[in-house]
Amino acid sequence: MKKPKLYAEIAKTPESHLRGLMGRKYLPYNNSMLFDFGKEKLLSFWMANTYIPLQIAFIKANGKIGQIERMAPLSTRAVKSNSDYRYALEVNDGWFDDNNIYIGAQAQMPEMEPGQEEQKPEQKISPDIPITQSYKDILKHIDNYKMKVIIEYTTKNNLDLPPKTIEPPFEFKETAEGDADGLLTAWDCQKGRFSSFIVENIISIKDLKGNPINNTQDVEKIYKNVPLTPKDEQSIKGKIGVL
Repeated sequence: MKKPKLYAEIAKTPESHLRGLMGRKYLPYNNSMLFDFGKEKLLSFWMANTYIPLQIAFIKANGKIGQIERMAPLSTRAVKSNSDYRYALEVNDGWFDDNNIYIGAQAQMPEMEPGQEEQKPEQKISPDIPITQSYKDILKHIDNYKMKVIIEYTTKNNLDLPPKTIEPPFEFKETAEGDADGLLTAWDCQKGRFSSFIVENIISIKDLKGNPINNTQDVEKIYKNVPLTPKDEQSIKGKIGVL
């Protein structure tokens, strides 16, 4: 059975911890929000101003899930962790059940930022849930650096389009379904005009040499022209030419 893969928006600051998924009306099925508190501690959540039924997993620093709870929309009842945890992962209600993820499952966190290298050995554990940084986060970072990139994209009707080269400025809006920042408008280099893309339908993001961009750290490495490590090079599965 193929392991489920989650795309996570990452909340690392106190402001993003407080905001969470408040105000959202829609969360794509395989999308989530990952709260990283930097160290293990007791955690508490509620659903004030949150309209989407959710499940929350409390996760140890090594990626082990220790507790899973359900959270009802707009409830002000506190959902508290039963011990100290570093992460909390919010998904659509039922996602863990649908994908046979239970207490004791192993989650693989997105690549840690510099200074958190002590977590990397734990990532060698075969994960039950590989978590990849959300394309929303990555594209916003690309916009900050004003980089031109290549996206592979599929339509709502599952029609794969030829790779497209896009460049900032990027504008993010809510989709018709209510996915906050789920609609990207960017300069379409092939068409010579601005085009709109549903972020959920993006299959991959690559630099102009065809190297995959999997997280915000990749964006910074490419911008600074830091050579890829042998491990990075081995992770590249095929390349596409500059368009």
